[in-house]
Amino acid sequence: TPLFYAVEQRSAEIIKILLQCDKVDVDCKDSRGCTPLSYAAEKGSPEIVEMLLQLGKVNVNCKDWREYTPLSYAVKQRSAEVIKMFLQCDKVDVNCKDFTGCTPLSYTTEKGSTEIVEMLLQSDQVDVNCKESLGCTLLSYAVEKRSTEIVQILLQCDKVDVNCKDFTGCTSLSYATEKGSIEIVEMLLQCDKVDVNCKDSRGCTLLFYTAENGSTEIVEMLLQSNDLSSMC
Repeated sequence: TPLFYAVEQRSAEIIKILLQCDKVDVDCKDSRGCTPLSYAAEKGSPEIVEMLLQLGKVNVNCKDWREYTPLSYAVKQRSAEVIKMFLQCDKVDVNCKDFTGCTPLSYTTEKGSTEIVEMLLQSDQVDVNCKESLGCTLLSYAVEKRSTEIVQILLQCDKVDVNCKDFTGCTSLSYATEKGSIEIVEMLLQCDKVDVNCKDSRGCTLLFYTAENGSTEIVEMLLQSNDLSSMC
């Protein structure tokens, strides 16, 4: 539609004219299921996003064929200014999931975007323990991606459940030991709430897996933990 083309070309003046027309469908979708707001967020166009949001009748949580919302696109593009606008909008669902069960917060680990993680965590509505389709949380993802800075930020958040398990019964510490991420294992072990005796769905402990993988340094770190059960 003309509105799509105007947004794609970032033609603010033409967009203003089109938005004054009552017949223009601001939530019309293209072949991907994207709306003009999704386009603007994907392009990282703060001025255009603001214009569309000010209308008050735009569906801010409209999903495309992959179930991405405009906020999803903004996070994927690391558009800090656009993300701020969405977070100031009461109607925005910050925990909206895509077809894989990932939320906008989940995407931050892919990009290693510490600034954006901190922005999203400031929202009272954000669910930091939200699980994707395999039961992984943001902390699990950050550990798996070895995103040390993001792990550190998350561990400072009181709402984060460090012992949250995926569908196989693995925790963030399980992922860290499996990856051999010594620095992250050390960070997690310094957390008072971490359970070093947790078992997965097969009844295996962290110490069992670490010993099996031959990670000598991590085995020693686990053995030095005061909370380690003698039965592990």
